Amino acid sequence: MGIVSNVGPGQGGQWSLSMKRGIVELMWSTMEEVVVERHGYVGARIWRLVRSLKYVEQDKIHEIGMIPAKEAKHLTYKLVEDNLLCMKEIRKSYAVSAQVNKVAYVFHIDINQVS
Repeated sequence: MGIVSNVGPGQGGQWSLSMKRGIVELMWSTMEEVVVERHGYVGARIWRLVRSLKYVEQDKIHEIGMIPAKEAKHLTYKLVEDNLLCMKEIRKSYAVSAQVNKVAYVFHIDINQVS
């Protein structure tokens, strides 16, 4: 997790303890437990997947998470409803035709909103 690191060469060396990193990791694990408690282990799997990939589309959630599409969609929107996930709209335009715009919704975790 990067909480303890070796900073000095030598016989025993010196070790550094990052309190900031420790508190952040404690906060992430506490939030994960809240997700497990409210939405079960499948909801926590979705939450961890979004956390590890930063920004992820709906169709990728059920592919990578190996969750049925209907259940993944339902749980993802329940997590958004409970403010555990955030949704961001991204417009995609294609070089072939400037008239065609596609809107993609990606999910991410805003740590300040969740905490």
